[in-house]
Formats: sequence, structure tokens, C-alpha cells
Amino acid sequence: MSELKGDIQSKLERGILNQRVSDRDLILAAMNPLVQALSGTDTQLKFSKPFYHNVYDPKGKVDVEMSHDIAENLEDIDFFSWAQIADSDGFRGGRGVAELAWGLDSNSGYANYTAMQRRPYDSFSRPKSDKIISTALRWKGMYYDKEGHLNFDQTINTGNKSGKIIQLNRNQVFSLSPLGSRFIDESILEYLLPYLDCAAFSFDLIYVVMNEQINPKDLVINDENLPGTSSIASSILEGNNSIENTPIPPNMSINRPHYYDRQDILSFYNFATREMYKIVFPISALSDGGEGKSALLDNSSSTAKMSTFFAYVQSGRLKFCREANKIGNNWLDINGFKKKGYRYELIPAPIEPKDVQNELKIMIAAREKGDISQQEFRNWVNSTVIGIRLEEDFESEVDLGEKVQPEVDPAVKKVIDKVSDGEDPVQAMVDVVSK
Repeated sequence: MSELKGDIQSKLERGILNQRVSDRDLILAAMNPLVQALSGTDTQLKFSKPFYHNVYDPKGKVDVEMSHDIAENLEDIDFFSWAQIADSDGFRGGRGVAELAWGLDSNSGYANYTAMQRRPYDSFSRPKSDKIISTALRWKGMYYDKEGHLNFDQTINTGNKSGKIIQLNRNQVFSLSPLGSRFIDESILEYLLPYLDCAAFSFDLIYVVMNEQINPKDLVINDENLPGTSSIASSILEGNNSIENTPIPPNMSINRPHYYDRQDILSFYNFATREMYKIVFPISALSDGGEGKSALLDNSSSTAKMSTFFAYVQSGRLKFCREANKIGNNWLDINGFKKKGYRYELIPAPIEPKDVQNELKIMIAAREKGDISQQEFRNWVNSTVIGIRLEEDFESEVDLGEKVQPEVDPAVKKVIDKVSDGEDPVQAMVDVVSK
């Protein structure tokens, strides 16, 4: 047998975070309306289409009854709602954590999950042992052990155990990190902070500009430098809007500035928010090169942009399924089915609409020309049939497990519908986030 010998610690990456941003600053930034909108949209896009619970028996066939039992158990503990919260926490804090509990169910005879709760990411502040060098960037209570297992040491902040550090059973933990994260707790919000500061600064200046345009300040111009003009200027300003106005001496004049539809501050604000879209949604970075600049997908068809958009959403759904599979397989394990060869898999329904008729014409022409083999054509047919079956809940000879449709914001569903109808994905997302 072999073991892991390398080290995941990096001398340079260890201090990569902006030290001026405290843990409290990050929590406060997580409550910013712009962050809430981006995080909510990103999360709910992943849960906008159904998932299917599947338990496979030792022969590889779907055990419909057991698939239903697991689906019902996860529904009882509101698993998908907690999973959405964990995904949102991963966006803000680098990793969303939830703990599950189980107990023996007298009716079914199974050891079922009995509850699920969120565990705040900032409560994983440090490891239980001082000898442990955490591999996390900010929340040091999350770390990999020598066997490569991810551990969770939480500091209790309430009750009689306040200040005590406990280690959660990793088999009872469901956790999610953002797509492509290199570290245990690498949040997207960390990368948004510079643009969030820019947006906040320009947003505050909008009020200054509004005040200058609505209530401009009068300027008294002294044409001649004569004694006593300072006191006279003061009297003019104080009485300018009163009933008894102070007469203006011949050597002075009042200049009232005018601002006509000033938009420059708003342009800075829009710039900051647009850059935030690029960090969160890859399609934005590929489709928006900024003013006067071209981007990679600028001249591409709407189909290419739609495909990129849906690929991003589906990749997030697949990552969620991999984490959910651990929960399902743990259920099989504690009930003795895993040893018998059973396995659990959560399958995400395809999110990209298929234009089957056009694809069929292309595939037939390619087969006739010899560009693809008969086996490749059959593989396409099989994948297309499965895709249609998942997308439209079509019943066929191949059984699927229990279907679940998580609740999502209706506005997010409109994004999928708009993009499916051919609208620019960037514009569709901006419309939702801006509301």
C-alpha cells in the first residue's frame, strides 16, 4: 500500500488573503444587497431543475422502493433547503456546512436521518488541537488529516459549552465549496471585495451628486477686494433665501451652479457591479469586454452563449450531486446495504434544452458521410433519449428513482426560460440580480 507523502501547504498561498479584511468584515460584506442578489441567483440556478434519487442493487438495477425510502427521508429533514443554504454559505464564506443526525425509525426499521442544521462557517475558527496546522485560509477549524479526510472542528458559541471546541463526525456532515476552489474555504466573496468597495464608494457619492443638483450652493463672488466684504458675503448667504434679503453691493455677484443630468458617478457604480458579474458568472467574462472592447463570445451565436451558460449551471449541479451522494451512501452504510453491493446516486436532470430535430439531421448527415461510426450514432441516440426522459420526466424501460423538485425563486426560473428562448444569458442574469 502507498500513502500520501506530499504537502498541500504553500509558503506563499498561506498568507494570500487580504489581512486588512477581518472575519467580521467578511460577515458584514456577506449581508450586502449586491452580494445577496448574486449569491441567491447563483444558488437557485443550480436548483432550478429536478434531481432524481437512485439506489442501485448489486446487479446495477434501480431499486425503486429503496430510492423512494431515501428520498422520503431526505424530504422529511428538508435536505434540499439546507443544501441551498450550504451552497449560499460556500459563496460567502468558502464552504457551507450542515450537520445531520440519525436514529432508528420504529415504523420502517431503518436508521433514518432525523434532523439537519446549518453550521456557520465562522464558528470553525481553529482546530481542536494546537498541534494541527490547518490547511484553510481563514476558517482554521476545517482541515485535512494525514489520510486526506476533511475534518470539522467547531467552536461552540452558546450555552454552557460556549468556547468549547468539538469535532463533528465527518460522516454526518454535508458541505459545499464553490466551483474550482483550490482551498477548503476559498470564497467567491473574497474576490468581490475590491469591486464591492468601489460600488459602495460610488453609491455614497450618488447622494452627494443628488444634493448638488437638487440644492446647489450659492457662491458669492467678490469683484473688488474691499474692507468688510467677508461679513457682507456672510449676510448675503444667510439672507439670500429669507424674506428680507440682503441687497447685493455693486462690487459683488452671486453665482448659482447648475448640474445637468450628471451620470459619471453612476457609470463607476455600473462598472463595479459589471465586474462582479464577471467573477461570479463565467459567461459574463466571456461576453462582456467592457466599453469599446471585444470579448471572446462577442461574435458568437446565441447558441454558443446559451451552451456556456447552461454548462456552468450544470457543473454546479454535478458538484452538489457528488456531495449529496456521500449522504445517500452513508444511509445505505448504516443500514447495512452498502456491504451487500448497493449504492446511491443523485442524478441531475439536464438543464440545457435540446433541439433534437436539428441534432438528428446533423447526426444522420455525419453518419452517411462516414464522419461518425454507427456506435457513435447509437451513443448519441441513447444519451438524447436519457436527456429527454430526465428533462420531460418521460417513463421508459429504464427506471428512475424518486424525482424531487427543490423550491426556487420564480424570478430565477425566468432566467432559465429567457435563456432557453434565446435571450443573452448576461442580460437575463443582470435583469434578475438588479431587481
